[in-house]
Amino acid sequence: MTKCKGCGADIIFGITLHGKKVPLNAKPEKRYVAQKGMLSDCERPHPIFVFASPEDQFAQVRLMDVYESHFITCPQAGELRKKR
Repeated sequence: MTKCKGCGADIIFGITLHGKKVPLNAKPEKRYVAQKGMLSDCERPHPIFVFASPEDQFAQVRLMDVYESHFITCPQAGELRKKR
């Protein structure tokens, strides 16, 4: 774990699908996450609930720990982002 250079908050680093590092808040948040697709018995050990979208695609929704991008919560985020 490290500290944010802008605000001093505890952060960790994740890796994007493109192999780039992204700062994340060190403490995960509980969020409901929808997972689309057909549901089999082995895929639903503890689903919170199931819903069907307007396209009749079923999804199960689970309460999960989610690490939020620190750029969302850091008051200094604009000054810390790398230029593209």
